Amino acid sequence: MQTNNIKVFKNSEKFFVFKSKENNKSKVYKIAHKNPKKIKQEVQLLKKLIVRSKILKEKIPKIFKYGIIKKGIHSKKGFYILDFVKGFTFTEIVKKNLCSPIDFDRMNKIIFQIFLKITKEDLEKKNLKTKINIKTLIFKEFKKIKKKRFNEKILRTKKNQN
Repeated sequence: MQTNNIKVFKNSEKFFVFKSKENNKSKVYKIAHKNPKKIKQEVQLLKKLIVRSKILKEKIPKIFKYGIIKKGIHSKKGFYILDFVKGFTFTEIVKKNLCSPIDFDRMNKIIFQIFLKITKEDLEKKNLKTKINIKTLIFKEFKKIKKKRFNEKILRTKKNQN
């Protein structure tokens, strides 16, 4: 394997995640430092989401390979390789404050709508009639998140004024 242009996304005690360009295609590698079973569980979850949802099937990158590394510095560690999708992660956008509050609200609404579609898809597949209004519960949680973000913004403003 000939690799170049390696960019490390995360290197913690739990995971090593990096991007590498091979044959003009970028791939993301994730290696579990501690528990190889975590990688297998994650891959199984991704595959299950792809199979169960039309929406997520289009959104989750293709998993090329996964398993246990046989030799070298990472021997006996779990790994998987998937397509690299260019762009910021949701976590990066939130942590680095990369968008305006208006854009953040729009993004949350889009994510919320996708989540509702996936939930509805799943309920329809199971043919469930539920007494719990999932949409109402989700809206309550969404309001809590918006209120928390608003309160954090007020605190930052107060600190800047002092």
